[in-house]
Formats: sequence, C-alpha cells, structure tokens
Amino acid sequence: MNRKSFLIIYPRPIEETVSALVLLQYFKRGTIDWVVSPEAKELVQGQGKVRRVYTPDQIKKIREMHYDVAFDVHSGLLSGLLLALCRAEEKVSPTFLRSFNLLGPCFATKRFRIDRRFANESQTLSLPMNFRRSKREWIPHKPLTYTLSHSDQWEIEQLLYKIGRPKYLIAPGARYKSMEIPTRRWIAFLHGLGVPVILYYHRRRELKMIDQIADHVDHVVVVGEWRARKLQNLIKRMDVVVGVDNLAVQLAKTTETRSLSFYGPTRARVWAPEKGHFQNDCPFSLRFDRVCPQVGTCQQNHCMDFDSFFMLNEFRTFVNDWDEK
Repeated sequence: MNRKSFLIIYPRPIEETVSALVLLQYFKRGTIDWVVSPEAKELVQGQGKVRRVYTPDQIKKIREMHYDVAFDVHSGLLSGLLLALCRAEEKVSPTFLRSFNLLGPCFATKRFRIDRRFANESQTLSLPMNFRRSKREWIPHKPLTYTLSHSDQWEIEQLLYKIGRPKYLIAPGARYKSMEIPTRRWIAFLHGLGVPVILYYHRRRELKMIDQIADHVDHVVVVGEWRARKLQNLIKRMDVVVGVDNLAVQLAKTTETRSLSFYGPTRARVWAPEKGHFQNDCPFSLRFDRVCPQVGTCQQNHCMDFDSFFMLNEFRTFVNDWDEK
C-alpha cells in the first residue's frame, strides 16, 4: 500500500488539536495537509511532513487538491462535511460508540469503530493504524520546536528573570466557566505556595478571575492572550505547569515540562497528560465518556470545587516525587 499524500481533517478548538499533533510522529513518509481551526493553524505549520495547513473556510483550495487518503479524525458535523467535499481516493472516518453523527461515516469509503473512552491521542492514532493495518502501539508526544522572533524571546527572558526560581506557571482559566476551579480556591492555593509565579490567561473572558486573584496575591506576574507558539516556548522553560483542562496544560504535552491538572466536566483519561491529574465526579451523577453534556450551560460548578489544601498537598507531593527521581 503505497500512499503518498494525506489530508488530516480536525477543525476543533486549539486545546483539542494539541492531542492530534501526535500524528506528526506517525506519518513518516509522504506529504500531509491539515484542516484545522484558525486559532490552531500556527501549531501545525512547519512541523514534520506537513505541506499545507487549511482552515474550513478555504474549501475551494482544498477541493483543488487530490489526495490518496483523507482522514476525518474527529467525525463531527463540520469535519464530515469537509470529508464529503474533499477529493480523495480513500475517505476514512471513525464510527464512535454512542455517537449520533453519521455525516462523516456516510461519505467515507472505509469506517472503523473507535471507543471514545480511550485517551484522545489513542483515538487519533487508531484511525490511520486501522486503515494501514499496522501494529497498535502507543506513540508518545515528541517535544516540538517553534521559532520565535527576537522580541518574543526577549519578553520571555525578562518574564523568567522577574519570577526567579523555581519557575511555576499557573493557568486557572478554561474554555467554559464550568471547567474552572473557583477563584477563592486558587487564592488560597497561591498563598500556601508562597513563591512568585506566572499567572496566565488565554481568553479575555478569563481576565476577571485573573484580576481577582492578582488583587489578593502579591507574588504573581500576569500575562495572557499569547500566540500558541509563544506560550509553548514559555512552557518549555518552566519547571511545572498547574491548571485545568486548558491550552497551557495541553501544550505541556509537547514539551518536557511537568504538569499538574484538575478535571471535572471533561474526562481526565481522555484529555489529561499521562501523569499528574485528578478527576472529580459529577455530584448530579451525570455520566459521559469525553465531555459532560452540560459543560457549556452548567452554573453549579460543583465538580470543580477542589479543596485548596488538597491541591497544595498534591502539588508538593508531585514536585517532591519528581525531584527524587
């Protein structure tokens, strides 16, 4: 089976796209084009065998190309539509258990059933592995390198000089408020930590919580809304990243930096790094495989109410255990 050109379709939020970057280690031959969300475009460009990176609104350019194989990695409504419109000899789509989306599988020439309870990296790799009938194996994230401008490098150096050592990055914000630990818990955690840290926010919506934390904690340096490449380079220089299910924790997978993360309405076994994560169950007994169906509308946020002393003790244990190794 001599396939030379591939199209990877994964137009998902940037946090989820990080997990799909493990495909860069899988495809060793041929050329790969990707379709990703606009915010994730810079993460994929210039990596591995990647030739072109498209966004969903560039469907005319995508249709001008002809591929040997197109993979609808996510099997969502938008990705299924892109799979239907692209030109490829083979169109491959997963059929997830308990999934009601049939658009991608309807237009696929080959379909493979994948259990959504697996880690997102395993799900992503399962599709091309099943198609190629290759041996199922775990492929870890390989540290990625991105080039920065001199001004961005200088800004990172100045930031690291301000906080000194140890170098900790705290990222309390997330895509939805229901995925965030209450502000009072972070304030108590940072008071207990007692060392200067970088406090990062990725979206403007998170700034209100960041300001509340900064008003009560003196030893924080606030930065935010950085490009993904710049943030990844900062994370490479940190000792530990602490956060919830957000971009900073996901980008730590592409570096050798350790991360400690907390999960509630998203499944840690699917999204979290291999080690250093904690999961709270839903107090209303809602069951889900990947993401809680109420993640965008839940106003209670009880599943993310981690105790500050628990967070602080687990952080100290995590750091001490790693230092002993």
